[in-house]
Amino acid sequence: MTTTRIVGKIVKKYMPNNVQKMLRYWYWKKIKKNQSKPRKILQFEVHLTDHCNLNCARCSHFSPIAPEYYLNCETFEQDCIRLFELTHGKIERMHLVGGEPLLHPELNKILTIAGKYFNDGVIEIITNGILLLKQPEEFWEICKKNKITIIITNYPVKRNDEKIKELAKTHEIDLEYWGGDVKTFHHIPLDINGEQDPEENFKKCESKNLCIQLKEGKLYTCPTAAYIKIFNEYFKKKLDTSENDYVDIYKVRNIKEIFKNLSKAIPFCRYCNMPDAKSGIEWSISDKKITEWI
Repeated sequence: MTTTRIVGKIVKKYMPNNVQKMLRYWYWKKIKKNQSKPRKILQFEVHLTDHCNLNCARCSHFSPIAPEYYLNCETFEQDCIRLFELTHGKIERMHLVGGEPLLHPELNKILTIAGKYFNDGVIEIITNGILLLKQPEEFWEICKKNKITIIITNYPVKRNDEKIKELAKTHEIDLEYWGGDVKTFHHIPLDINGEQDPEENFKKCESKNLCIQLKEGKLYTCPTAAYIKIFNEYFKKKLDTSENDYVDIYKVRNIKEIFKNLSKAIPFCRYCNMPDAKSGIEWSISDKKITEWI
């Protein structure tokens, strides 16, 4: 069991909620301070789906305008095998995200694959929670067996949280909630002309080297670069990506090479309009217009 998992369990079990919040704040502050340095251990996210059962305005993963997509289990397992070879199974955490991950028809198979290769790290499935009570018993058993934490991101939606907490407790599964009563976003608009300074943008970016995305054998330093194809296809735009915008996990020689490349600005950074970035934007429903993202 990794140090991260051990410390996490101690904190959750013995620390008061206010102390837990303080420790999380300190942890993320430390992480963000070192975002431009090569990582020491891998943390990454993977889309189980691109689409979602919510319709959040300005979604940084472009889910409101995404076509129906499900992660291929065989592709995912091959990528896990390769990352296991590179990391020797030692990762900090894996986030199973979307879109809405609970929409995936082979969800239990994906959870099993994740646990098979990275059970010593922290595996977390991040969901809006709407579909949790519709999951079969097997889902809860697999989460328990593979020590998968369920994280519910708070949105102004109807959920039976008491029942969800009861199920998690019964199955001895760690359950967390992210966000307060009102969900807010940090939004970085796109410069569709690509006239921004990549190096300056990378320095200021809150997602760089932290929200690393695994997509079909490639690691991207942020979700915008990873999923810009969704934006391009929906709005008929051409925000270009190239092989310099990602790391191909099948071409690198070792994990240090991955860490080095993910800690540097990529050409795609020129499309982020960092000077106009805003925080504290309250959640709202998307009208699927390009003005939400530019």
